[in-house]
Amino acid sequence: MPSSDGKRPFLQYLLLGTAFLLFCVVLTIYLIPNCDFWVHLAQGLDMLEHRRIPDADMFSFTHAGQPWVNWEWAHNILSALLWMHLGPAGIIFFRLLTAFLLCLVLFALFRRLSDGDLFLSFSSVLTVFLLVQQRVSDRPQFFAYLLIAAVVYLATTLQDIRSGRAAVLWGILVFLRNAHPSWVLAVLLVAVLVADRWLSRETHLTGKETALLLFGLVSVVFATPQPLVAGHYLSLQFGPHPLHEWSSIFSLGPLRYSQYYILFYLFSALMLWAVWESRRTRPFYALVTLLLLVNAYLHARFAADVALVGGVLAVPLIAERMPGTPVRPLLYALVFAVAMALGVRSMQQLNYHWGVGIDPDKVPLHAGEFIRDHDLAGNFFGIYSGSTDFLMAYAYPRVKVAVDIRVPGLYPYEFASRYWNVTNEKDLRDHVLSLPVDYIVLGRPDILSYQTHEIHVERILLSEGWALYHFDDRYALYGSPRIRDTVALMPFRIISRWNSDVREIGAAVAAGRFDELAGELERLKKYTAERGGFYREVLMTLYRQPFLGNEQKELLEEMF
Repeated sequence: MPSSDGKRPFLQYLLLGTAFLLFCVVLTIYLIPNCDFWVHLAQGLDMLEHRRIPDADMFSFTHAGQPWVNWEWAHNILSALLWMHLGPAGIIFFRLLTAFLLCLVLFALFRRLSDGDLFLSFSSVLTVFLLVQQRVSDRPQFFAYLLIAAVVYLATTLQDIRSGRAAVLWGILVFLRNAHPSWVLAVLLVAVLVADRWLSRETHLTGKETALLLFGLVSVVFATPQPLVAGHYLSLQFGPHPLHEWSSIFSLGPLRYSQYYILFYLFSALMLWAVWESRRTRPFYALVTLLLLVNAYLHARFAADVALVGGVLAVPLIAERMPGTPVRPLLYALVFAVAMALGVRSMQQLNYHWGVGIDPDKVPLHAGEFIRDHDLAGNFFGIYSGSTDFLMAYAYPRVKVAVDIRVPGLYPYEFASRYWNVTNEKDLRDHVLSLPVDYIVLGRPDILSYQTHEIHVERILLSEGWALYHFDDRYALYGSPRIRDTVALMPFRIISRWNSDVREIGAAVAAGRFDELAGELERLKKYTAERGGFYREVLMTLYRQPFLGNEQKELLEEMF
């Protein structure tokens, strides 16, 4: 039953829309982290530059020329256009807009299914968003959620196959077909919604119109310039693989007891009840929802899909059992406050940093700026693999990588797994230094600069003749001996990324190389002065050393 008496609907909708907007602003405005987005952006930039959808890899030096089918090319181009014209702010604004539109579409859908119950619709939207929140990103998948929600809304209200609504539905499906593999789910949902309406005799479509609708759904399968290749995607669903986000909920360890999954378990119980209650009225949709729920437990990344789809079953059932009395504004405020608190806590657990721009703690942003400023190009490897995914886009088209996130679509699991976590000298020498690598990026977002493993890797690189060209408190860029004569850059020969062994610096000062040390400190200041006090930390470390004389300390004071 409706919770509003309809006296001032415009004001009610304005307040609810404002609440959704505030909710989305707080939970989606964060710095762009390390994620698949950067590879998608690089591909979009390449397609805009060359005006074609590639059918082979052009971003790696290990699999260059190998067949590559880009399922998500349409979204890649959209991201690239936003990036080219608006930069990181455009990407973040689009994330916010997608989230806000998703809330509005879900609200319209739930309001229709609940016979106008504003409070139930409002609460349901917030609940679904909290369950989708872990997939809120700049990747094609999050935008696909908006399109799927729009498809479900249009399919539940479709009365005339010749209407503009039907044309919009088909257009969204065609775009989704070229933007994300979840087009399969969207087409399936339309089919089962139509089938359920036929069984319950709720549809106004004739048999001929229904056949035309089904023909339109089949045509979506072929509405793409890309070949139909499903093997890699099916291997993600059913084959053994090391990708964490495709793991089952049961294998997540302590994470499966986190706030997010506790909420999902409660939602799962609601879904089981809704499936059971809908087995006669919406049998096909109930079956699909049940299969999605099972799949979510097998592959945790699909928990958000269940939330997005399951509301269609749960909302009308709850509306039938709720009292029809109006809900006081205080209850709206309480629900909103609880949802906001849960969302903010989830953001903290995801380690997102609120703001507009790129997160320098999670990607080698300043190394990327250094690469662009000095026009460096060649074959790059990142000890933390995500670092070169970022550089593919940020320094496009200068960077070729050993491996990126296109697993198993381009790189076999066995190959990619060699480079995801290089933690010992043997793997470094056998798998990395044996490649034709020009530059290595050292550093990772979850390990600070003083970790022993990273110090050990740097010492191996320096002992092999690699040159340190740039570093800050998290990332460092090293050049191979093979490109030494082609790069007009002065490497750091005395100070290193960590400055942990001051004995080597003391030996250089004792050998009369203080002027060289001072030059390196000036370069470090130039590279890092606008980004906090890292170079000051280095100066303070040196200032306290007994091997420096008074004149040398005075020079450090001037630099400080």
